[in-house]
Amino acid sequence: MVTVRAPVTVTLCDLAGNCASDTSEPFLEVDQVPPAIVFEAPSSPAIFGIGQTVNLGVQLDREVGDAALTLQLGGATFIPTYEHYTGAAGTPYGYRYSMVLPGGFTEGSYAIALVAGTDAFGNQLASSAAPIVGPSLTLKSVPPVLTSSFPRGQTGYAFRDVVEAGIDAPQMYSFVSQSAGVVDDLSTGTLAVCLNPSLPTCVGATTSASSGGLTVSIKPRTNVKVGQIDLTVAAGATGGEQYVQAQFTDKAGNVGALQFKVIVDNSPKADDLTSTLEPYRVAGAMPAIAGAVFQGKKLLGIGSSGIRKVGDPTPVTNADEWHLGSDTKAMTATLMGIYIDRNIFHFENTIADMFAGETIDPGYRDVTVEDLMHHLGGAPANIPGDIWNDMYANPYDPAERMKAVRAILARPPEQPRGTYTYSNAGYMILGAAMERALGASWEQMLQSEIWNQLHMGSCVFGPPGTPGLVEEPCGHQTNADDSLSPWDPGAIPGDNPPSLGPANSAACSLTDWGKFAALHLAALRGEASTIISNATMQRLHTPYPGGEYAAGWQVVSRSWAGGTALTHTGSNTFWYVTIWMAPAKNLTFLVATNAASSQVGGNIDAAFGPLIDRYAP
Repeated sequence: MVTVRAPVTVTLCDLAGNCASDTSEPFLEVDQVPPAIVFEAPSSPAIFGIGQTVNLGVQLDREVGDAALTLQLGGATFIPTYEHYTGAAGTPYGYRYSMVLPGGFTEGSYAIALVAGTDAFGNQLASSAAPIVGPSLTLKSVPPVLTSSFPRGQTGYAFRDVVEAGIDAPQMYSFVSQSAGVVDDLSTGTLAVCLNPSLPTCVGATTSASSGGLTVSIKPRTNVKVGQIDLTVAAGATGGEQYVQAQFTDKAGNVGALQFKVIVDNSPKADDLTSTLEPYRVAGAMPAIAGAVFQGKKLLGIGSSGIRKVGDPTPVTNADEWHLGSDTKAMTATLMGIYIDRNIFHFENTIADMFAGETIDPGYRDVTVEDLMHHLGGAPANIPGDIWNDMYANPYDPAERMKAVRAILARPPEQPRGTYTYSNAGYMILGAAMERALGASWEQMLQSEIWNQLHMGSCVFGPPGTPGLVEEPCGHQTNADDSLSPWDPGAIPGDNPPSLGPANSAACSLTDWGKFAALHLAALRGEASTIISNATMQRLHTPYPGGEYAAGWQVVSRSWAGGTALTHTGSNTFWYVTIWMAPAKNLTFLVATNAASSQVGGNIDAAFGPLIDRYAP
């Protein structure tokens, strides 16, 4: 601000044109006010090195000549671009500055300084000798954002683990949409893969690379904007950690890279259970069957037989993904348990607490989180028909879940609080409560807090696979004559509406599902976890008084298990899966199929017999 002291001269003239002047005292102080410069917190962490636009957090709320400023970032001087904006009352216009970050920067924090610029009247705003310094901009190196088309319209990059000879290739890196700089068409860009130990700079486009028994292949996929990375580890590969580096160039020429770790485990090969499972597939007229047995986290046996889709000969594999149906409920309860540990929620929170301001029937107001987990909250056994139809009418609208929950809570409960009635709606209410409190979708929270933490890289929401392809098992509808018709993964109603997700929508490979089971099995044995406390897990595993149900599990006693066993079955009427855990013997058993006809349930149950005889005699 510049202060100018100037005398005030007053000139008076009469009607005849006679004028006289007088200089008055005191002097008038006039402030020449340059445009107000506002440094907000810039986008942080910002993207660096791949041509994305970075919001600098610099704003001017008054007219500035041609709006050109010179800023300094980390010693480099540049002229940013700007856009007009409408300010608050008294600041009807202004400019907001951003820049496309040039190369040459490394990760770190850089102060932003205004070093040159004038207002519309020629007043200088700053100089290199007297810069105006703002907050620091934090630059973080990330690869170009990658997108792929999943059945539920998710964004992310799919790392499909290929497990052979007891080798686990976990996903170690997750992509999140961060800017418009998307690698959206590899057919006009390049993708190359390099392997350790030297991690050389990748040059040119390749379709596969191998080193030390580890093969990385890039599969261009129809209807998917980027390829799929498959990791296959050959028998006899060198054990230990290996690193894979992939370099991407998008169609604009922007380059980014990612590196992820592969742990090669040379433990003895898991038993092949295919021949054990096949008779039950035949007896149940199932398209396919798959099963696995774990001791803690260790895979003891795995097998699969049959085809992915009726009318197509493509066989299932041990790496295929299976829709878990209601076995998703244990994941939702575990997610809630994580937030209970953080004091965001409590088991005693009521619906009135969690949905304050909503229209809630008095019968629901005192229902607690724990009531909903144990199916004691009065929620309907079946979603009312009109609400169900609305959930299908706009299946991919993120607002549909909350809309359905509002409609349910506005009506009286179907039974009094404390009456056990198995209810998908109760878990949908839990999911909506978390969304309301945390401002993220249930899908995002489950992915971030559980799947990513446990390296469950195969897991998706809804039927696995890509529409139009047979890259994963398809679910099958049971017709009136008990024949089966396959459903494409992108078809409606080949699954429940996504809004029901917290009760019924996860799909995972058996090896990844086993990682989630191992989390619970360890807690049942008193072993600590890094993502949830044992005290919370113990409460999740405790049935309501006089009952067997506990937050996504049936808790029963079985002699073969040495006492307590936990089990649950899941089905969306197109798939059927069952899990059994025996804490005393540190064992988990999983069996899955891609149909749910009248013959399936009994034969899936029977398939556990020889597995239990073999591993839990």
